[in-house]
Amino acid sequence: MAETVLLNELEVSYLRYSRGESTSVHRHERAAFTFLMTGTLVERVRGLLYERRSPLVRILPAGTEHQATFTEASEVMQIEIESESSAALREIASSVAASLSMRNPRVIAEARQLAAGLRGGGAGGALRAEARALALLAGVADRLAPPPWLGVVLRAIDREPRLATPERIAAAVGVDRATIDSALRVYYDASFRTIRMAALVQHAVATLLTARDPLAALATDLGFSDQAHMTRVIKRLTGATPGALRRRAAAPLPRPTGATRR
Repeated sequence: MAETVLLNELEVSYLRYSRGESTSVHRHERAAFTFLMTGTLVERVRGLLYERRSPLVRILPAGTEHQATFTEASEVMQIEIESESSAALREIASSVAASLSMRNPRVIAEARQLAAGLRGGGAGGALRAEARALALLAGVADRLAPPPWLGVVLRAIDREPRLATPERIAAAVGVDRATIDSALRVYYDASFRTIRMAALVQHAVATLLTARDPLAALATDLGFSDQAHMTRVIKRLTGATPGALRRRAAAPLPRPTGATRR
């Protein structure tokens, strides 16, 4: 079930999914703010798997490939917005960890009010929906925007995950390790270790698909303790082993069959 309202700079959708239902692999042309009001899902973002449990807010930059499978009946409010519409929202939607989730029950409560307004419809419904949607996004910007130093932490992890130890990052940004980990949990519902491991796997997968070195040698170079450790982590976060990922990338593309339509 889906109800969508097209507004000036926003597209607001209220969606309901059944247990076991999946979306196709897709991208949004605009930044997408998703409010998971009830339910749970498993989402693949940029090749990595994430478990999402309500209530949470998930933000994806424009053009990010993703796919979701709902493990419980779920209610979702989704708002797509032009990235240029707001400097604050643009900063959030383009952050390196935007594919992670943020927990904020108050924001989710406001999303439920917006969903109720969409279902109610009636005269002036679109105008009321636009006002509520803008207020909701303003709340996201005000309450969920992380401090600037946390962006430095995330970019450092993403740039060099193998070298990004908590001690090294804390010394670089001048913030103690406990404060960093606490802020990551508040704003992204994830620990330093979880975010570093996701970045490490993204770098590892990219290297696996281009380098021809033996997996055991690559594991050490990429920052894992050994090949078994690399295999466990990559399989947990991608659903496939390093060897399977390599074979999949090396497999020839199937030949087209039948007539080709332009």
